Amino acid sequence: MNETHDPTASAILPHNPIPTRPRRAYPVEEACYLLGGISRKSIYDLIKTGELGSVTLCGRRLVPADAIDTFLAAKSSPATAQPFQRLKSPMVGMEAA
Repeated sequence: MNETHDPTASAILPHNPIPTRPRRAYPVEEACYLLGGISRKSIYDLIKTGELGSVTLCGRRLVPADAIDTFLAAKSSPATAQPFQRLKSPMVGMEAA
């Protein structure tokens, strides 16, 4: 039996025997992504106001996964939901010149 080398075979990783767990904390950049792509400034503003929890570990700011879950749950609860308000057009009420 003549075996040929499959070039894609080297790209396949063997089964990882070490069990993996979901991350428990995320760097600010990843938290931005997990919160819908908001900016770093927005994350830091949320942390500053206490709306989003964070920890500092070895000089690095991390956002715990449960802080993200708590923040999203608070924002999506009916008690804190704010009704959609349509902005008025700047042209409304203006007289034609």
